[in-house]
Amino acid sequence: MSTATRPRPSADRRAGLPVVPLAIGAVIVVLAVGLVIALLGGGDDGGSSDLAAFAPVTVSGTNLPGFTATEGDPAIGELAPTVTGEAPDGAPVTVGGATGEPTLIAFLAHWCPHCQRELPRLVDLAEQGAFEGVRTVAVLTATDANAPNYPPAPWLEDEGWSGDVLVDDEATSAAVAYGLAGYPFLVVLDGDGQVVARTSGELPAEDVAALVDAARA
Repeated sequence: MSTATRPRPSADRRAGLPVVPLAIGAVIVVLAVGLVIALLGGGDDGGSSDLAAFAPVTVSGTNLPGFTATEGDPAIGELAPTVTGEAPDGAPVTVGGATGEPTLIAFLAHWCPHCQRELPRLVDLAEQGAFEGVRTVAVLTATDANAPNYPPAPWLEDEGWSGDVLVDDEATSAAVAYGLAGYPFLVVLDGDGQVVARTSGELPAEDVAALVDAARA
């Protein structure tokens, strides 16, 4: 039966200098490397993973007819349905209803190139004061985990969106309730919650401002 051989003292040990055993030294190296990695990664707290890409949606009222054209839109003058849901962080959000203030609702798909071009225009208009006295809401809909800008909430943040945000459900219930036909889809409501205008596709900044001005009248 063999016995373990004791390690021989090193020359430094014989000289009276402390020696850290190899195993303990390896542990210290591993801990040091782990600490460096943790510090380097400390800027990313994983917060984006806590932001919902989908959330339950409740629709009250009658759905608007499917959108076909801005001119002669049968939804104009109709009371928009009230959509109750959540922001990406889980905070409650309600869209529609007689709030006393006009509302601009932008239905956006994070993977849509037209939405990616329209969103900065909306942000610029907000920064220029074009939406003064108007509530702005971005509805994140048609979300796709395999498409760019997923999850979509950080995309809005990166672009500087300062309005409210509502996360649609997987059945796009909010979009269906407002008659969405394409992206981006803008809906403008007056203070009584009635539809002033609906548009589908990219709009120049001046046209968006004109729609919002009409809602103030």
